[in-house]
Amino acid sequence: MVEQRYERKLVATVLAISRSSLYYRKRPPGSCADRRWDSQIVPACGAKPAYGYRRVAWWLKRKEGAL
Repeated sequence: MVEQRYERKLVATVLAISRSSLYYRKRPPGSCADRRWDSQIVPACGAKPAYGYRRVAWWLKRKEGAL
């Protein structure tokens, strides 16, 4: 982390990075995705070929009353 005594804009300029990079925090490994529907999404894509995977997941949840 950048110490408070240095101006962030100056530090970012010297390092040739964006100022937002100075605030970057690495996220812990793992996904927050809901994996319960994975086995049903692929077959459902055949029934709804125009839908993307997010919309198919929404459609499955709605169909099964989870929404």
